[in-house]
Amino acid sequence: MTYITGTWGEQAQARSKTRNEYFKRYRRSKYPFNRGKYPYSSYQKERIRVKRDELISVMGGKCLKCGFLDKRALQIDHVHGGGSKERNLAGPSFYSRVLKSYLKNEDKYQLLCANCNFIKRDENHELARGGVKI
Repeated sequence: MTYITGTWGEQAQARSKTRNEYFKRYRRSKYPFNRGKYPYSSYQKERIRVKRDELISVMGGKCLKCGFLDKRALQIDHVHGGGSKERNLAGPSFYSRVLKSYLKNEDKYQLLCANCNFIKRDENHELARGGVKI
């Protein structure tokens, strides 16, 4: 069967449609909450923001080392390192876990500004590149 340049034959159109439907189903099963560009819906993003704001206020609302107050640059830091293990557990459950730990006085987390957190990571050689500490 030959095709006219610029048009598709019925067989090719059917294959294309079947293929597109397959990949739609695959994406929905693999990424059920990813309905667009971002992995979270607007409701989930708002919930995460509220949990983060609540946690920051409970932890004092300022950097533990320098006293920086702007919550946009405040970060939850693991006191003894090892935060990369929890990277995949981010989201609302992460902030709930940190809040419970903080209220139990487990001393696993602290509130640092981005600058102090990076300086701490550098001093403790927690900056990993390709699995090798530098």
